[in-house]
Amino acid sequence: MQLKDKLGELVQAGLIKVGPADLREAPRRSAHGIDSVVPGRVLTTAHGPVFVGEDRRPADAAHGGVPLAEALSLDRRHLATLALDDGLGDLDLSRAVFIDTETTGLGLGTGTYVFLVGLGFFEGGDYVTRQYFLRDLDEEPAFLTALQADLDRFEAIVTFNGKAFDLPLLENRFVLSRRRPRLPDDRHLDLRHAAARLWRERLTSCSLSSLESGILGFAREGDVPGELIPLLYFDYLHSGDARIIEPVFTHNRADILSLTALTVKAVAVVADPLGDAASDPADRFSVARLLERLNRLEDSLACYELALAAGPAPTTREKAARHLARLYKRVGRFEQAVGVWRRLVQEPGWTVHAHVELAKYYEHRTRDYDQAIAVVQAALDRLATGAALAGIGAHSPLAHGLVDPPDDSESRELLHRLTRLRAKKARRA
Repeated sequence: MQLKDKLGELVQAGLIKVGPADLREAPRRSAHGIDSVVPGRVLTTAHGPVFVGEDRRPADAAHGGVPLAEALSLDRRHLATLALDDGLGDLDLSRAVFIDTETTGLGLGTGTYVFLVGLGFFEGGDYVTRQYFLRDLDEEPAFLTALQADLDRFEAIVTFNGKAFDLPLLENRFVLSRRRPRLPDDRHLDLRHAAARLWRERLTSCSLSSLESGILGFAREGDVPGELIPLLYFDYLHSGDARIIEPVFTHNRADILSLTALTVKAVAVVADPLGDAASDPADRFSVARLLERLNRLEDSLACYELALAAGPAPTTREKAARHLARLYKRVGRFEQAVGVWRRLVQEPGWTVHAHVELAKYYEHRTRDYDQAIAVVQAALDRLATGAALAGIGAHSPLAHGLVDPPDDSESRELLHRLTRLRAKKARRA
């Protein structure tokens, strides 16, 4: 049965009321309590009971085609590279916890509760997903006590957007309960930022769902939409029927498994930037930028070259070529940079970046003013053609100053450069 149909039946039975209305009423007793719907147990703490769901599977089980156990053999240096944080250079994922939360809203204010915290970790030969659930708002002290006791076992955390949302909100709930949170956030890999650095050139979005489909090839079936999750929780509080909230446990568990699998995928790309893990040309370009940022210049140059050789989309191709030529120029390999610029000026398009760089090279390094003038004139012709196709009516005579240029700074700058080059040529003559 599809989730939509299941929710429809619950609405017709009067078990779901949309929104947080009437929460002051005592919840109705239900034969479908959380412990009868979700596998788990009730823990007793000094502050009362709390429900904990748990899922165990063999550590070598796969999610999105990725064996989860591969996270245990990742090179720690590459985790630091991925996070751009040298402090994670000795991060051992066997002692880390993957965290995802479900909340009553997207704000960080005092009215937003964390009602479900999922923890993913390796234990023995298993991968465990443990989910702390707030059965009622007055159980929050017990909920936080049990959660803190579990978190104290770990040395580091991995989240998806946890730095901006999950951890600040959890810290708020601890503070409001007059507790000092002890979250290992000084050693924190937030995969959202790392994933964006690696895959935003190829994917239109780097949300977790987009990464699941685009990187893991994983599609959820019957998943509850994120925007419905707060409403389902409020309806659960009103009715006490855990069948309403059970899909949220499934959603949260999938988030944690995907977070673990994506961490493996991301580290594989960083570990072997010239290998098959980054075979898509857009990904090659992204990895090349990351390596350049880390000052691994030779690897970066090789990645840029591979990205161009693989025939990426035109927009990615031009960006990759620009970065490649700039990096060749930076390391003093001007002949290779010139080769890239010459390739670009032969390709269709209205951008004239390569023309400008070639003109600078001929003017300042080889003092070949004829070549520089020819390149600038070609650039003006290209802009004029673009202007004509855009309906603003200038043609190639612009290159020779016979017509007024379009009112844009790029054309004015080229004409200024052309005038200066002609003057230099005349003085040499």
